[in-house]
Amino acid sequence: MKYPARVPRTKFYAPRRLHRARMSIIFDHPIVWAVPALGGREMPCAHLISTFEGPLGQHELIAFAIRLGFKRTWIQNMGQWGEHFDLLGTPTIERARVAGAVQVDRNEIVRVWKLKRRLFAEKGGLLPPVSVSAG
Repeated sequence: MKYPARVPRTKFYAPRRLHRARMSIIFDHPIVWAVPALGGREMPCAHLISTFEGPLGQHELIAFAIRLGFKRTWIQNMGQWGEHFDLLGTPTIERARVAGAVQVDRNEIVRVWKLKRRLFAEKGGLLPPVSVSAG
């Protein structure tokens, strides 16, 4: 999937193609890691992020993760530009794909995080916490 070289400055981080498709949850290509929390067992791992800015993106990411069966507390770097969930194992990655997340290459994840980091610094602070119902 090709993305435009420059994304216009809007309140969305998503490339236009993803935004028009109403998709803003993406994950990167899985890499096999040894997971210390699982006794060093090796399995494919990926990052699940939202391409929307601020509380909207945080809310959408948490709501999507809850639909996958994740707990809200499993989010990493909550309220910061790099907030994400880890997708551990092939079944979890496939559930995310079936639920509507779009797989992108790692460079796209880095590009989104760089944009978020820059805008996050301009706004100067953590995101306010949001409440998301499990239903």
